[in-house]
Amino acid sequence: MKNIVYSFLAFIASFAVIHFLKLGGHGFALAAMIPMLPRNIFGKPTIQRAIQLNDGTWGEGGEILHYPIYDRLRLLNTNGTQAQSLFKTAVGQQRNGQVLTFADTNIEKSESVPSSQKWTIWRVTCFWLSPVLLTDALMQNVLDFMRTTTLRLNINSKDDMFRLPLWKFFGALQAVKQPALTEQSTSLVPIFSGSWELNVPVVLQSLTDWQIIVEPLTASAAGLDNSFVGFELDGQRVRKN
Repeated sequence: MKNIVYSFLAFIASFAVIHFLKLGGHGFALAAMIPMLPRNIFGKPTIQRAIQLNDGTWGEGGEILHYPIYDRLRLLNTNGTQAQSLFKTAVGQQRNGQVLTFADTNIEKSESVPSSQKWTIWRVTCFWLSPVLLTDALMQNVLDFMRTTTLRLNINSKDDMFRLPLWKFFGALQAVKQPALTEQSTSLVPIFSGSWELNVPVVLQSLTDWQIIVEPLTASAAGLDNSFVGFELDGQRVRKN
């Protein structure tokens, strides 16, 4: 069917050439003929357009993905008030004596944004993961850590892109003791997950050296050891084919 259409268009174009040549309109004849000729009419039919229609997220210049990046900090009382750098250590490498897995982070290149990629960050989410049952005392320790810890996004050779206390994500939280009960039970409660929308997104170009720095004012309580404070940077990833 496609070959029939091509032949018909070629016939019309040839007829236009002969007609206008008889009238002496050589230049106009060529101008009229060119748009009527399909691409590659004398060769194999082109499938370029069909490929473009089935690109999906792919394009000639690469692809654009909604691709959040995440990392989490393991709390250790022995770290004291030492600042901790996140999003700097890749999967399979060690940080604080622990080999990171994809359960910890999806950073696959240490130190900087991978070559031929650009990341745009428009939301920061913070969450708490605890491996133990939180008693009243531990609950207060969690709140104390949130109240006295800050984080900042740092790009090498630039001033901080932002600095925030952790309570910014969760609001002003206070543990309130409930009346004594004759029967006690344990329940799952969704706590400590909050987001901050960036009105002006942070754009990290290829090979940008950057990090999130977590700075506690006081050491985390020993009872919180092996708990995690996690961070997700939600945004867009552009990468070449």
